[in-house]
Amino acid sequence: MKKGIVHFLLCCSCSMILAQAPEKNFFFETRSSANTSHSEIRSAEQYDHHQSDRSDQLSHKRSSAEVIPFGYYLTVYSMLLDGQNQVSYHPDINSVIFIHRSHYYIQGISFDVSTDGGATWQLKNEISPDCAAGEAPALANKYPGATIYNPPGNTDPDQAFIVANGPALDPDAPGNWGYTFRISATLDGEHLDEQYYQTPDEPFDYHPLGIDYCSSGAMWDVSTTFNNTGNADLNVLNFDKYRINKITPNEAGTGFDYSTTTMEPDFYTYVPVGAANEENYAGLGWGVHFDPTGTIGYLVILGGLDDGPTTISPVIYKSDDAGESWNLLPVSDFSTLTTFEENTPPAWDGTRVPFFTNYDAVVDSNGVLQMITEFTGRTTTSTDPDSLYSIWQNYSGFTHLSVSDGSDWNANLLGYSNLLRDSLNCGYPELFAIPYRVQASRNSAGTRVFFTYTMTDSSYHTYHQAPDLMVTGYNVMTNEYTWTKNYSSGTDAEGEVYFPVVSPVTMDDGYGNYEIPVVFFQPPADVFYLKGVTLTDEDFSPDAVADFGYYQLSSSVSFINNSAYALSYSWDFGDGSPVSTLEDPVHDYPSTGNYTVCLTASNQTSSDTSCELINIIGVENLLNDIWSISPVPAHDNLLIGCNCNLQIDHVQLTDLSGKTTTVPCQPAGDGFIADLTEIPSGQYLVSISSEGQLWVKTLIVL
Repeated sequence: MKKGIVHFLLCCSCSMILAQAPEKNFFFETRSSANTSHSEIRSAEQYDHHQSDRSDQLSHKRSSAEVIPFGYYLTVYSMLLDGQNQVSYHPDINSVIFIHRSHYYIQGISFDVSTDGGATWQLKNEISPDCAAGEAPALANKYPGATIYNPPGNTDPDQAFIVANGPALDPDAPGNWGYTFRISATLDGEHLDEQYYQTPDEPFDYHPLGIDYCSSGAMWDVSTTFNNTGNADLNVLNFDKYRINKITPNEAGTGFDYSTTTMEPDFYTYVPVGAANEENYAGLGWGVHFDPTGTIGYLVILGGLDDGPTTISPVIYKSDDAGESWNLLPVSDFSTLTTFEENTPPAWDGTRVPFFTNYDAVVDSNGVLQMITEFTGRTTTSTDPDSLYSIWQNYSGFTHLSVSDGSDWNANLLGYSNLLRDSLNCGYPELFAIPYRVQASRNSAGTRVFFTYTMTDSSYHTYHQAPDLMVTGYNVMTNEYTWTKNYSSGTDAEGEVYFPVVSPVTMDDGYGNYEIPVVFFQPPADVFYLKGVTLTDEDFSPDAVADFGYYQLSSSVSFINNSAYALSYSWDFGDGSPVSTLEDPVHDYPSTGNYTVCLTASNQTSSDTSCELINIIGVENLLNDIWSISPVPAHDNLLIGCNCNLQIDHVQLTDLSGKTTTVPCQPAGDGFIADLTEIPSGQYLVSISSEGQLWVKTLIVL
């Protein structure tokens, strides 16, 4: 694997720490159960066929998701950052909003609203006319987030409020950042209140994130600080303070008041190479998250405390009294958790030090923080500041982390990737790294949690460049997971779910059906709503489905397990040999003949058996010196050379799922030519059958 260097990038278009080298991403297979994670890292070749085939199989059940175009052009900058919370759903009025930069004015803010659960949309609702007209103190509004506030007892969507905020550019600051816009209006556009805020005597306000509502009527967000003055002599440490804002309706009921609590974590500090002043070891993500009642809350910051592990990991404060007071939870050394011990790439000295690059979270009905995190591994354990950013670039793991008091951390691996990230061209001079975009949501009661992220099928791609939307559900009451499923496969969004944003609260019909509101981007400037990303209570305990393929190489047969919803396996090879419990066994048969092979796949509640009659053909090793194929890789035609007088009976290609296709083959000169024009790109075993004997070789078809 290659290592990359992560640098701080602080500019108008990027507000987080970003990895500048492309990062490689991968595909995975997940089997999470109530008390343990059954996910395991395997070779890319093993995972390729499992994920691509199983993803296709499962997606057939989810292909009813509908892609709804919004029909306007939008700058990619509007959806660039994680943690913005641009989509919000409120169950009391069955309404969804999506906030974004205005399509009319790049400096303005607009929102779209659906009052029928995402089926139809009213678009282009402008809510920052002062900024759009150049009459605001800020130059432009950026990276918006929003939530819905519904007054008690209200059932009319028009009378609910959109409450929005985000960073705005300060014309007097060389670094531009420094203002926060605070905007609210009813969904019908009335009671518009457009405000621009700077902390008195500290004009360093930077990127409020995570705005969301609670049933108590309070809303919350958190921002941090950044020295934008251009004066390095000022005693301002970037990411030094975190301002937790509680947002409540004013007495008139037509606007909102903000009350602020400031937290100052004791982060590790350093002087970056080429910089004039110190920095805090933080800046990869921050957010505030409350339980459905608004009583128990958590401030989460990705950073490194001065007395903690020298890596980026979650730093967490907790409130048990609706935000009146906050206490730092004990710092955890995540490298001691089994999930990270087994799944973190090692540093140069073999030590495994997880490095967290992104997160999202919700709080469940029990007051437990439920997080999805993206992590990689440090390549060095050196405490030298210049080495703190040296991390693996071609690995990203995705974990479900939960905690309530700092001593009860639990971690389960949801998936991982070893494909480098590709970049997206959206018509701007700069390119944009394609994120995995880990996000969390819950139903309004907080009894079900849902984790979303994007993945690229590594059977067809070597870079994370064709993202699909993956979803895993978690039942808080039973501690069960759903299987991870691809919700964009089979839709018009397949392989093109860029920069998705989901609502922190999902739809819940009360009958065990949960729908996640999702908006996503497609280059160069199109926006879509993905309607029908629905999980059910049945998804938490599906019946196992047994299925397999196979291919023969000499007397050995490699079996490819394509089962779904299974945690354990039992293979009967049909020759009287002992049963195997391996997932993908290789079995040696004693002689040529027909054998009935049966696979039984099981989970906690069900079992299923699939049987197939296979024919074992004898192989002469001498054939390896007789036949040759070219070119490798092949495209439309495969030339088969023969140092012999043998004739070909047939030529077959077997893909990684075990599917076998016979291809046309004709004599050509001293050999033969096989027609591959109908064969999809991928990795295959090519089998040449000649006079009762078989010759097998691997082949890549482009």
